[in-house]
Amino acid sequence: MKKILPFTILSIVLMSRCSYNPVADFTSSTNLAEPHEIIYFDNNSSGATNYFWDFGDGYTSTDFSPQHSYSEEGTYTITLTAKYHENASDVAHLNVDIYYTSLEVTVAEWNPNLSLDNLILNANVTLYATYDDWYNYRYPIDTRITNSTGVAVFPHVEPTVYYIDIDHPYYNNNTLGQEDISYIETLSLDKSMINSFTAWVDHIKSSSQQQNKVRIPYIINGGKRAFKRVDVTK
Repeated sequence: MKKILPFTILSIVLMSRCSYNPVADFTSSTNLAEPHEIIYFDNNSSGATNYFWDFGDGYTSTDFSPQHSYSEEGTYTITLTAKYHENASDVAHLNVDIYYTSLEVTVAEWNPNLSLDNLILNANVTLYATYDDWYNYRYPIDTRITNSTGVAVFPHVEPTVYYIDIDHPYYNNNTLGQEDISYIETLSLDKSMINSFTAWVDHIKSSSQQQNKVRIPYIINGGKRAFKRVDVTK
């Protein structure tokens, strides 16, 4: 017994020293989310007995793998402190970006070069969920008016596809939208991004023509969409 006692004591000391060196580590279900969207955190720490989470917005948690959501837009730093009792600790950090999905529609008169030579101000821009809804003017989702730069901004929209109708006394996209669906159909919007779309319109001779809201059937083709996304986190 006396011969193996020093080895036993040494083993306990080495094990204790290893336990005093926790390593904090974690991942998140996403690093780009919308306000009120739940984010799940996976704790991958080792050698720790308790944990303290600081979500960067005034809220904290001591759960092993918590979940959290943010009410305001911005960039937040999540900090995990992994402790071995009160003897040692380690810290890990991770940033998440919280932004609403938005859509900016620029209305311009169509031309062969697809250049923004004639921006259309004070035009009603309406979003529809399907082509059939667009064609029949039913179930509009939202309507905005283009500003002094010909842009209508739709904040807080769902990250999906939209069909865009333009209503103006002297311009519309009835014919263009039926000849080529890409003139009215966005790509699926990127979540938590500023998505931009150019809606081309034709000039009509008089406001009386605009009173007739019945669309005439055309063959629907698909072309290149004037669509882009902007990463708001950069």
